[in-house]
Amino acid sequence: MTAPLVGQVVTLIHESEFSKLVAETYGRPYRFQQQQDCRWGQDTVHLFDVPHPEGGWETLEEFRSCFAEGVPTLEEWANTPIGEYDYPWRAKLHWERDFYPPFEAVIDDLHARGLIEAGSYGLHVWW
Repeated sequence: MTAPLVGQVVTLIHESEFSKLVAETYGRPYRFQQQQDCRWGQDTVHLFDVPHPEGGWETLEEFRSCFAEGVPTLEEWANTPIGEYDYPWRAKLHWERDFYPPFEAVIDDLHARGLIEAGSYGLHVWW
């Protein structure tokens, strides 16, 4: 007898809605899809759990290298003034592509604020 297929139940969220929540919560531009050189291709799903599992970084070295590469902590990101730019699109581009906190820190903070419930999620990137 063939065993039944068992899968994971996740709540699917559109990336644009998630990014809008983050931008409104912290009062600064944010776009998950733009991060890491737009590594999330069109029509992909990024799975994650809330809260972020303890020890979820692959290694302690990966965690340290993230900050060594200039990735701000959530607190640094949220408290950094947006600054003056020649054109509004430059500010948006900088904040969305070059200056953003670790995703895990964002989801844990949103959970602590009561803005995202504990559970398994899929972030649907569609652009």
